[in-house]
Amino acid sequence: MIVPELSGRHVVQGDVTFTEHVDRYLAAHATGRDASTVKTLKHRLGYATASGDRTLEEFERRVPEIAA
Repeated sequence: MIVPELSGRHVVQGDVTFTEHVDRYLAAHATGRDASTVKTLKHRLGYATASGDRTLEEFERRVPEIAA
């Protein structure tokens, strides 16, 4: 995972859960957005976060399985 860091991209640490990532995403993107847009995003992402607290690293390892 050093390549993204070398290219200047932020790399999320493996111990971050998907739910934590969604919370951070919503907080970062709520500024300047219409309240109904944020509400819709929260609602839609609620389905994805309801499956439990898997780490982003777990999702990364399971990409082929998820994509199948």
